[in-house]
Amino acid sequence: KDSFKTNNKMELNQNLPDFHGGILMLLIGQPGAGKTVVILNLLGRFLKHYYETCYFMGSAFKYDKTLEPLIDYYGNQSDSCSDRVINNIIKERLELNGDENKGNACIIIDDLMAMSDFNSKSSSSLARLASIYRHVLGGAKPTKKKPKIKKSGGMLLVSNQRLFSSIPRNLRACANVILLGKVANSEEYGEIIKEYSLTFGGKDTLAAMIQMSNSGKYNFLCMYLNGVPNENIEGPCVFLNFNELLYPSARFPKKEINISKLD
Repeated sequence: KDSFKTNNKMELNQNLPDFHGGILMLLIGQPGAGKTVVILNLLGRFLKHYYETCYFMGSAFKYDKTLEPLIDYYGNQSDSCSDRVINNIIKERLELNGDENKGNACIIIDDLMAMSDFNSKSSSSLARLASIYRHVLGGAKPTKKKPKIKKSGGMLLVSNQRLFSSIPRNLRACANVILLGKVANSEEYGEIIKEYSLTFGGKDTLAAMIQMSNSGKYNFLCMYLNGVPNENIEGPCVFLNFNELLYPSARFPKKEINISKLD
């Protein structure tokens, strides 16, 4: 929470990834890992200076008192993630596509897997939304009043309270940022390592970084599959809590994987 104090906003701005570039972010962790706190802090205390419009899916925003101010500030809350809700968002943003003053937009989905109407059809709709969002649903251009705003494709942030493997593969394939909270389930731990070990230096390297993140409450391992433009980092990288670069670094150097030696 100290990172979000007013006098630290500029310093934080330098360490945050480029949230304004059409990112699909998967926010994953067990209950109590701090997922809602991340949403509250990133959006409520910081990113609201960049996003003029936010769409919320999930009942947590309506019933969680800590998130209630976000709904009051932005509106646009729905308990459903149906095809109709998703397509209405796409339609609304497409109608503004030629308007330079349309403003940046962001979509937040909380506890996706607990939504009663979430199924293979809605996961396909979300995957379609994620794939076109960065290209056609963009955001504002810098102005004199807000010179630091970047032209945006928006952000789709999925907060999940269940298992990593339960997130449909078509959504996982669209993700370019993974925020990984505490992982207590050993099977899920193995699934995550299996899926991303080739991206982040091999099984042993990724396992060591996850163990570092698991060592403290409210830690998040920030896995960026496409680099962090405003940090001038190209290619996959991993931060601990947005500001400590773990990979590639002297401790976990980037290495080429010899495919012929893989199991």
